[in-house]
Amino acid sequence: MGYINSGVILTSRAHKELYNVTEDYLVSMICKGLGKFKEQNLINWRIRKLGYEVGDMGYWYNHMSMARADIIDSYIAHMAGIQHTKEFQLRNLYTQWYG
Repeated sequence: MGYINSGVILTSRAHKELYNVTEDYLVSMICKGLGKFKEQNLINWRIRKLGYEVGDMGYWYNHMSMARADIIDSYIAHMAGIQHTKEFQLRNLYTQWYG
C-alpha cells in the first residue's frame, strides 16, 4: 500500500468515508503527536483504516523536487519546501509554460 502526499488527492464518491469526520474528531487528532504533516498523516491513517488502495499518478500530477524529470513536463507543480525560493521557481515555471 502506498503513502499519499496531501498536496494532490484524487478520489471519487466511493471514497466519501475518508472525509466523513466530525470537527471534534479532527480537533482530537490534531492535538495528538502526528508529526510535521498532521493532515497528511491523518489522511494516510484513515486510508489504511478504511482499506482504500493508493495508486501513483506519477510526477505529471504532483511534480515535486525529488522527481527525476523536468517540471515543464508536469501538469501540476507542487511548490512545497523552502519558502524563499518559491517566487523564483514560479516565475521560471511561468516563463517555461506560458512564455
